[in-house]
Amino acid sequence: MANLVSFVHPLWDLQSFFIFDDFWQDQSDINWIDTITDTGTATMGDWANGQVELDPSDGTVGDNDECYLGSASENFLVAANRSLYYRTRISYAEQNTDDANIAVGFANAVAANLLVDDGAGMRTTGNIFAIVKVDGETLWRAVSRNGTAVNNTQSTTTAGVTTAQTGWQVLEIQVHDFDGGTNVQVTYAVDGLLLRDSNNLVIKHTVLIASSTEMQAFLAVKNGSTNNELLYSDYVFAGQTR
Repeated sequence: MANLVSFVHPLWDLQSFFIFDDFWQDQSDINWIDTITDTGTATMGDWANGQVELDPSDGTVGDNDECYLGSASENFLVAANRSLYYRTRISYAEQNTDDANIAVGFANAVAANLLVDDGAGMRTTGNIFAIVKVDGETLWRAVSRNGTAVNNTQSTTTAGVTTAQTGWQVLEIQVHDFDGGTNVQVTYAVDGLLLRDSNNLVIKHTVLIASSTEMQAFLAVKNGSTNNELLYSDYVFAGQTR
C-alpha cells in the first residue's frame, strides 16, 4: 500500500511550480490582485467555461484608464536550469481602430503604468516577458526586459479579433536557460505559431539572467482614447521548473 503514494497526482507535478485559473470564482484579491485607476472592474462571473473581464473604465471613460490583474505573489524567477512558460486564451476587439493597449505575460511589481500612457509600451524598469499590443498599432509585439537590457520586436501577427468573446487568441511565452546560467532565450507564439519579425524570422530574444527578480503572471488593458477597451481571458497558466 505504501508504494501507491508515489502515484498520486501532486507528486507527478513536483518538478514544476505552476498556477492555473479557469476564472470560475468571483474576484476577491486572494489569488489575483486587481489594479484599477478609474472606476473599472475585474469581473469573474457567469460565462461558459469561466472568464475574467478587465474593464478599465466602468464609469466615465478616460484616455489612459487602465486595469491589471496580477497573480497574488511574485513566484516566478529566471535562473540557471530553470524554464518558464505562460499561456492564456484572450479575446478583445478594438473599440476605435487601433487604440487599445494590451499586454500579457510575466512582470515584477505589477501596478499602475505597467503599460505606459499614450501608447509608449511597457514600463522601462524591472523584469518583463510579455506579448504586447500598443495604441496606434494592430500587430503583436514581443517584449523582454531585465533591468536596462530590453528587447522589443514587432511581429507580423495581427492582434485582437473581430468580435470579443466570439473570436479568441491563445498567447504563449517560453523562457529557457540555454547556455548554462548566463542567458535565457525567449520565444513567443499566438495560436500555436511562433511570432516572426518583418524579415519572417522567428523572434528569439536573448536576455541576461544576472540580477533577475521575481515576477507575477499578469493580464493588462489600457485605453488609448476615450473609448473603453475590454479584455477577456478564458484562462491563465503560468509555470516554471522547480
